[in-house]
Parts: sequence; structure tokens; C-alpha cells
Amino acid sequence: FASWGTSATSYSGSSSLINDAGIGLTTLNKSDNGFFNLHRIDLAGLLNITNVQVTFIGTKTDNSFVTQTFTGPTASTSYTFDGFTDLSKVEWLQDNNFLNLHQFDNIILSSAVVSAVPEPAVAWLFGSGILGLLGLRRKALA
Repeated sequence: FASWGTSATSYSGSSSLINDAGIGLTTLNKSDNGFFNLHRIDLAGLLNITNVQVTFIGTKTDNSFVTQTFTGPTASTSYTFDGFTDLSKVEWLQDNNFLNLHQFDNIILSSAVVSAVPEPAVAWLFGSGILGLLGLRRKALA
């Protein structure tokens, strides 16, 4: 994979990735081989080229397939998937024609795995519980 820097003319406004291999296949799957849903992706063409078509092929848990094709503009734009649920993997091909190269970023998916990042309200509740326990300990020692 490669990425354009902010000073490059093809910079899409974010740190997008490019499959820099001719006819490079990009595969998206979970590291634990679990299932997931694909909701959205940002795409942008390279070298100020518009109308770059990218076809995504999703393999579902029952081994059936779902496909969707997006046409990417020059600037990074979000595209929403329809029916990309219960997936084991998603693949898309980097076209060998240099004018059809694309950048991708901000892949939004969901799965049964809960995020390990605590929400602020949970952190506050946890912190107040710790303070309460410390207060009880201090009272018991006195």
C-alpha cells in the first residue's frame, strides 16, 4: 500500500491508502476471522481523475456473494453499502489502467465485538466509584 502526502496534487484531504500494485487485490477481513458488516467507505480518484469505478465483492457467512460498484470523484467522498452484512471478507481490485487508480479511507464496519475505548460517562462513573472506595478505606482506618 502507499499514501499521498499533503503536498501531493492527488492528496484527497485525508491519509488515504492506495493499493500500489498493478491489478492489486485488496482484501478486508477481521484478524480473528469473525464476521462483520460493511457500512461505508471513502473513495477518491488519483491524479484528479473522476469517474473511477470500483467494484466491491463481499463473501457472506453462507458463502453467497454481494457486489456493489461505486464511481469515485476526484475528492474523497463517502459511499454507503447496501446488503453488505454477515461478511467473512470483502475484496476489490485495483485496476491496472493507471487512470483508474483510486484511494480509499474511513472504512466503517460493525461486528459483535464491543469497542475497548471507554465512553466519558463510563470513565466518570468508574472514577467516582474508586474515589468512594478510597473514602471508605480512609474512614475504616481512622
